Amino acid sequence: MSLPSEYQRRITLKDLAKPVRWLVQHRSKSGRWVYVLCALALALLALIAIGEAGIGACVPEVIVLAVCVVQFVRPTILGWFVLIALFCFYTIEVATQWSWRPRFETLFFLALGGAPALALLISWPRSIRKM
Repeated sequence: MSLPSEYQRRITLKDLAKPVRWLVQHRSKSGRWVYVLCALALALLALIAIGEAGIGACVPEVIVLAVCVVQFVRPTILGWFVLIALFCFYTIEVATQWSWRPRFETLFFLALGGAPALALLISWPRSIRKM
């Protein structure tokens, strides 16, 4: 038993490339100030990690910082999504483990993750054609 002929369609490699192309297509640079904010938050987190656990502890922050630099130079939806997911996950992680930290420290780290996440939400990368 197969589908009727009007529902049968071959999926080609060109069809699969369309969503990927949309994810990595160059976007408008009008809202790229947000990546500077993200980079500042990550630099501060990296300095804190170095101070508490040594130079090896800042590797994750440096990798995400590299994504911020790439996004600043060539904004894409994929990079924006990666950054917003990471900052949101970080903020949720800090919020769920508030009980064993001092209140100021919790609020400080919530702001370090929440402010860039909120700024990223506001600055959705727009298509160049729509500008």
